[in-house]
Amino acid sequence: MSRQDDLPPAIIEAAIRWSVTLASGTADAAHRRDYQCWLEADERHRRAAERLAAIDDEVRGARRAGHGATDTLDHLQRGRRRRRRRGLGGGLLVLVLVAVGLVGGDASRLTRDYVTGTGERQRLTLPGGTRVVLNADTALDILEKGGHPTLRLHAGEILVDSEAAAPADKPRVLTEDGRLDALGTRFQVSTDGPGTRLTVLQGRVAVHATGGERLGEARPGGGWRLVDGTLAPHASGLRAGGWVDGVVEARGASLGEVLEALAPYRAGWLGYAPEVADLKVTGVFQLSDTDAALDAIAQSLPVHLVHRTRWWVRVEEK
Repeated sequence: MSRQDDLPPAIIEAAIRWSVTLASGTADAAHRRDYQCWLEADERHRRAAERLAAIDDEVRGARRAGHGATDTLDHLQRGRRRRRRRGLGGGLLVLVLVAVGLVGGDASRLTRDYVTGTGERQRLTLPGGTRVVLNADTALDILEKGGHPTLRLHAGEILVDSEAAAPADKPRVLTEDGRLDALGTRFQVSTDGPGTRLTVLQGRVAVHATGGERLGEARPGGGWRLVDGTLAPHASGLRAGGWVDGVVEARGASLGEVLEALAPYRAGWLGYAPEVADLKVTGVFQLSDTDAALDAIAQSLPVHLVHRTRWWVRVEEK
C-alpha cells in the first residue's frame, strides 16, 4: 500500500478525540449529533472511525485472551500487515497506542534520546558521575552546552544526583520554563502540570528564566514552581523521590496529587471529579499495583471508582 493512501494525521487525531469524548460518559445528544455530522462531512472521517474501532476490538480481544501489555503490543504488531491491507496507515497505529496508554506520551517522544513508557523507570549515569532517574512517561534529551551536561526535559519527571560530579560536570536541566543549574546537589524536576516543579533534596539549585535572568536559588525544605518567569514556593504532600523506590508516599497530600502520581503507572486514562481533588490522603501506595492503590483510596475516602473500560477509570464523589 502506498503512503498516499494513509489517512491524514488531522483526521486520525479528530477520530481519536471523538472516540475519547464518546467513551467518557459526558457526551450528550448534542455531542452525538455533532459526531454524526462530522462522519457525514467526509468519507475519510468514517473510514478513520471504522479503523479506530477495529483496533479497539483487537486490543480488547488480546486482553480477553490473557495477553499482558507487552504481549498485546506484539499481537498488534503481528496483525499490522493485515491492517495495512485494509488501508490502515502506520501513523494511526502509533496514535491509537498513544491514546490507549500502551505507549506513553505523544508520538514526538519516539525521537528523544531517552523515553520511558507506562510503568517504566530508567537509570542513567552521565560522563562525570551525575546519576539521573527517569520516572514513567518521561522524555529526555542530553545535550552539551558550555562544558556542562545539559538535560532537556520535554515531559515527565526526573531525579538528578550530581553529588559525585566535579563542578565542571554539574548538570543543567532545561524545560520550556527556564534553566536549573545544579550546585552540588540532589533534586527532582517535573514538567507535568502548569510550569516546572522543583524539589531540592540536598544542596542548592540556581534557577533561571527562559531569557537567562537568574531568579534565585532553591534549597531543601520545600517545593518550588517555575512558571511565566517567576519562581514561587509550591507545597507538595508527596515524598520527593518516592517513585524511585516504587511508591507514592502521601502525607496529607491532595487526592488529585496522588492520582496524578499514579496515572503514569496505568495503561489508559485515570481522572477524577473536581469536587474530590482536595480530599486529603495519607498512606503508602505501591506503583506496581495501581488497582490495589485505587481500591484502598476508595475504601478510605468518600469516593467511588467509575470504570468505563479497563483503560478508563474516574474517581468520583460517593
